[in-house]
Formats: sequence, C-alpha cells, structure tokens
Amino acid sequence: MRRLIPLGVLVLIAACRDESVPCGTAQCRQDAVLAAWAADPSKGAEAIAALPDAVERSAAVARIMEADPSRVSELCAALPEGKLRVRCQRTSDRPHLWHPKTKPVVKGMRKAGGPRSHRLAPERPRTSGLLEVPADLGICVSAPDPHTCAWARAMELAAKGEVRQAAARCAGIEVEEGEADLWQAECRFSAAEESISVLGAKGYPGGVDLCLSAGSFQERCLIHLARDLASRTPPADGTPGPALESTVAAAGVIAQTWSQDPAGPKFVDHFWSMALGYAFQRAEAVTGDMLDGLPERVQPHVHSAAAWRLMKLQPAPERSLQEWAQALDKALRARSGRPERPLAAVHMPGLGNLWHAGVDEDHPVQAVIYMGMGRRAASEVVAEDRLIAILEAAARQEPALTQVIQAATEHPSLAVRWTALR
Repeated sequence: MRRLIPLGVLVLIAACRDESVPCGTAQCRQDAVLAAWAADPSKGAEAIAALPDAVERSAAVARIMEADPSRVSELCAALPEGKLRVRCQRTSDRPHLWHPKTKPVVKGMRKAGGPRSHRLAPERPRTSGLLEVPADLGICVSAPDPHTCAWARAMELAAKGEVRQAAARCAGIEVEEGEADLWQAECRFSAAEESISVLGAKGYPGGVDLCLSAGSFQERCLIHLARDLASRTPPADGTPGPALESTVAAAGVIAQTWSQDPAGPKFVDHFWSMALGYAFQRAEAVTGDMLDGLPERVQPHVHSAAAWRLMKLQPAPERSLQEWAQALDKALRARSGRPERPLAAVHMPGLGNLWHAGVDEDHPVQAVIYMGMGRRAASEVVAEDRLIAILEAAARQEPALTQVIQAATEHPSLAVRWTALR
C-alpha cells in the first residue's frame, strides 16, 4: 500500500515549493490540494474547484475525506451524483470517525437486579470469524475509486445476507490518507446497518457478526442495529397487529442471537426500551393498547415511554405527583381501538442518562435501561414503577418539574424515594 506524506508535512512542502513551477501531474496537484486544505479549508476548496476535470476533483475529495472526515461535508455538494457523493454525505454524519469511544463498557449485573450499565457489549469474549476473511475487492480492484466501490459493494452484499463476501470487500480497502483499519471497520459498520435496513430482523445475526469485526466501532454498531429495528415499532395508540408482531419477533431474534451470552437479556431490554420510545413518540395520545400485545416483562419500558410522552402531549407544570400518577393510570387503562397505521418518520430526542457515574452499584435498588440512553430504578410493584417513570420524565422537562420530584423524597418505597433524591 502506498503511503503519502502526512498533511502537516505537505503544508511545509507547499510553503517551500516554487509556485511559479506548475504541477505537471495529477498526483502533484492532489498533494497541493491537500496541503492547501490542511492550511485553510476555504483555500483547499478553491484548489479543488480549479482542478482540470471531475475525475481529479473527485479523487481529491476522496483523499480529504480519509484525512479529515469531520470537515468534508462542505465538499459533498460539489461532487457529481454517484456513490462517492453518497459516501461523502454519510461520512460527514458519522462522528465516531473522529470521536471514537474508548471508555470500556461496564459489564455485569447489580446485586439487586438489572445491568450495571446501559451500554452494549458481550459479557463473554466473542470475536467474529469475519476478521479472518481474506481481502477480495472483486470488481472493485479495477475501479477508479476502489475504496468507495468496495464500501458500496459491501453494503449491497450485506443487503442480500452475504456477509462474508461483504467483509472481504471491506478487508480489501486501502487508503492514501489516514489508517486503513479505521475505514475497513467503517465499511463493516455500514454493511451491518444495510443488512438491517433491507432484511430487517433476518439480517440481525449477520449484522452482529459484522459489528463484532468493526473494531472500536463495535458498540455503536450494535446500538445502531437495535435502534434501526426498534424504529419500526408502530404507534402505541393502535390495536396490536402485524407490525407489533414483527417487533416482538425481532426481540426474539435478538434473544436467540445472544442466547449463549450472559448479556443476552440486556440486549433484549435495550431493544425494548428503544422500541417503546419510538412507539409512544409516534402516538397521538397515550393509551394502553400496546400492553395487550406485549409480554409482561416489558411493562417498565411502557411506563418509561408513556410517562415521558404524556408530559409532552399534556404539558401541565402545575400538576402534582399524585395528579400525574392518576393521569398516567387513566391513560394506560384506555384503549383507542384504532387499527395499525403506516409508520410516520419520527426522531427520538436525546434524553440523557440521569443515572450518574459514581452511584453505588451495590445499592439495593433494581435497575432497568431507560429509553436506550441510560438507566433508572425499577420496581416490581406497578404503581411504584409508574411513579419512578413519572419522576424520570419530570426531571427531563425544561425546566424540570421540581415540585413533582420533591413530593417523592419521603415516599415509603425505597426505589421511588431514591429516584427523587438522586
């Protein structure tokens, strides 16, 4: 693999080069573009625009993408329609490429029950056989841009369930800037997402295998698979039907995929915590329709999502804790009787993790994952668990409903009281 001079060195070379002597090769012109970009992106963009043809401009953008993915977005619109432009647009929305997670995932269960962290990772050492798949670029070996070709082809293959072939294309990626390992991992990450996008739950086992071979992107990749499946959950204010049955089936596939790992229940609960979030985000009213089609074990996730959505649909800062509890109980007893309807695109806001670091993990309170983004206390007593969900939702309002939270600081339930005091 040919390695080019680092950008910082190119800046020095460019500063010393006699600009009266024009570059006579595409390689020289691209090196000059990268040096200009490293010194001043606006000058780099001008240098790209001055290149003699679309092929050279595309090649220059591809190299900048590999060297500086966090700032490439401003160049995407100038690319011609095609795979490179799609890859450019996607890359600019992939912050893990320049802000990788390095903090290890806390594993294990609390003594009182529930996970020690909401983050995802296998409990047992598990590697992917896809890491051993030999590189094979296939038709991309002769493409003008082998990297982009291999990335696109890997997604096409993963969408057909051919994950080994997809991994082979990713393993063949070489780069002129940056590290090949980074872009090979990103290729596997993208292929895993595509397997879910096209195949749904059927693509989950292969997608997991790709995620496990995605290096430092493993956790984000696993989260994206679960999120993309969860986002297909129908509105919560409709009679359970085929769409909800598909969500239940997806949870079953996740459980089966992780059945040999102690973290299996956590993967399933993480999925349900997001699925119910999407379901109630789509709902026009909070009702209990969905309870009729779900296993009892997911009720805490219903409570979390329903309480949060209720406060969005019925903003009433003057309500007391008791009034919110009565409103939530009444809502979840109601049934709309509406048939399932087409899924509307919704965005789940970031709700944050209010289970702060440093909390004693041996504290005698059960934990449950909260909307895929954190944890909360839980109770096997339905009324108490709903109160906890209300407190969590109240803390996430702007401004927080402090009078609701303070009203629970002397509640007889340890889990309720602990939540309010936390």
